[in-house]
Amino acid sequence: MVGVVILRYNGARSALEQAVLSVLQSTAANLVGDIVLLDNCSTINPETVEEVAEAFAQQFQAPVRAVRLSENFGFSGGVNRGIALLSDECDFVLLLNDDASLESSAIEFLEQALADAPASVVSAVPKVFLGNAVPQLLESVGVCVNERGEAKNVGLGQPDLGQFDAPAESFGPSFGVAMFRRSAFRPSEVGPLNESFFLYYEDVEWNWRAWRLGFRSMTVPAARAQHTMSASSRSTDQGSLSATEAAYAFKHRYIERNLVVSATTHLPRSAAVRVWLSRWPRLVKGGITGRFPKASFAAALDCAARLPSALLARHNVNRRRKNTNPSLGDVFCFWRPEPIFFDPVTYNAQYSWEALRVAAEGSSHLALAAAAAATDELAARTAAANMSDPMQALVASYLDLLVTSSGVTSSGR
Repeated sequence: MVGVVILRYNGARSALEQAVLSVLQSTAANLVGDIVLLDNCSTINPETVEEVAEAFAQQFQAPVRAVRLSENFGFSGGVNRGIALLSDECDFVLLLNDDASLESSAIEFLEQALADAPASVVSAVPKVFLGNAVPQLLESVGVCVNERGEAKNVGLGQPDLGQFDAPAESFGPSFGVAMFRRSAFRPSEVGPLNESFFLYYEDVEWNWRAWRLGFRSMTVPAARAQHTMSASSRSTDQGSLSATEAAYAFKHRYIERNLVVSATTHLPRSAAVRVWLSRWPRLVKGGITGRFPKASFAAALDCAARLPSALLARHNVNRRRKNTNPSLGDVFCFWRPEPIFFDPVTYNAQYSWEALRVAAEGSSHLALAAAAAATDELAARTAAANMSDPMQALVASYLDLLVTSSGVTSSGR
């Protein structure tokens, strides 16, 4: 059976309803044994989870229940509590953000993939699309990390031309939409999320821990979902900054702090030292002259305060890691050299010839890749005309936006 945890913090009721509805209308709805709607001490309409749970439980005669926390434990703490609340019959856990929704067959594909996989495979990664992008663009097919401790969503902002259609091993999922073996969250296996991270990079740290302890993750591209990124953090009030700047200032502190802490815990000693020598002085300087001075300075202080606990966590993981632990090269091989084609401040996709080229090369549409590399609109449209629908329509729509979007040069770079 699958247990579902949907964590809410100040999210819109309509989004939560869509998330729950996508689970209940799934082709594998009969496999869903428990759905917990967990409100993480919202300051806006905290009663929403109870109202939505009651409505759907009556309409679908489904095991939907609401829990309100008396304190905001962050994403990591909320997820841990949600998993602990699931009924004992649930062997798999589906994590679903309240701003995400599933296509009807997603649960079935994810559950079957994990059921068929070796026990060492503890997480299944769906293909997730940006919920507010037209035409449909990728949000993630898992996450990846590099030797500088940086993480990014695989495929973010790319048109989906089939470049990620083959199931493959993954560093791990983004926890906004993913399925897990419930046993993976036991302390004797990977363990719960690190609650000191609060939010951002908590999934990266968990994936790091899983890899170093000998566990694995796999992509299930046939399972598809939509996700509107960082809807909760965008509601954060940061005073005089604009709404988008305020949201990113809020994120900046946690991302920078948790990147350094995660790197300290899991990178080789020399690489961890390099992360400290490069990022910590930059944060201190950013506290004086940076774009987000308060957030940067707070992140610098947070890093210093958390250094002892990060070193202790490093010791504990090193002590527990199995003899089958891979080389770090096996982890870094998932890092893709292309940038993300997405503005993390405004949350807008960045349409570019480079994004089109990367997607086309990855899916072996070589004529389209060559046209994109040459920034040749006519050749790109000719190549698209020879592709099958719906890919043909996707490329045509992407090209329309690429050549007309304000701020995009003729080269698109």
